[in-house]
Amino acid sequence: MISNRESARRSRMRKQKHLDELWSQVLWLRNENHQLIEKLNHVSENHDQVVQENGKLKEEALELRQMIRDMQIHSPLIPSFSPLDDTYLRDDSSNNSISSSMDLLG
Repeated sequence: MISNRESARRSRMRKQKHLDELWSQVLWLRNENHQLIEKLNHVSENHDQVVQENGKLKEEALELRQMIRDMQIHSPLIPSFSPLDDTYLRDDSSNNSISSSMDLLG
C-alpha cells in the first residue's frame, strides 16, 4: 500500500512536470507567433509601399518614353531609333535600357 502511494505520487509529479513543460511550450509558441505576425505586418507594409513606388516609376517611365518619342517626331536633330533600338523604349525594358537610350540622345 505504501509502495502504491509512492508510485501514485511519482506519477502525479511526472504528470505535473509534463504539464508545466507543455505550458512553457505554449507560452514560447504564443510569443513566437506574435513576433511572426509583427514581421508579417512589417513586410506587408513594405510590400504595399514598394507596389505604390513601382506604379509611380512605371508612370514616370511611360512619360519619359513619350517625351523621347515626341522629341524624335518634332526635332530633325534627334535621330530616330531603328526598330531594334526601340526595344529600349518598351514598357518591359529595364532601367538601364532607358538610361542607354538617353545616352544615345545625349
